[in-house]
Amino acid sequence: MTTNVLHFLKEKQIDKLITKIKNNTKINGLNIITTFTNKDVGYKEHPERHYFKKNELKKHYNDWKILEYNEFVTEPEKHGKDGKLHKHGVVVLIAKKI
Repeated sequence: MTTNVLHFLKEKQIDKLITKIKNNTKINGLNIITTFTNKDVGYKEHPERHYFKKNELKKHYNDWKILEYNEFVTEPEKHGKDGKLHKHGVVVLIAKKI
């Protein structure tokens, strides 16, 4: 399972990592990934990061059974006492190796 870390990697690194994760998953095993999309507030603030485009993560798993795939924007939230109110663009994938 990876949660909100892929956007820190370059696109080629993400491709390699997902391939490695998939190759090391047993038949009937699950991959669960949550990461940020280009609907995230950070997309414009951090152009050096990789924010996933619509259905981009899903394409990595076109040879697996997709159990859940959901792209959405969170409700407004803030981090810390002095944080600004903002929303996150998120994608959640649960896929089973068949």
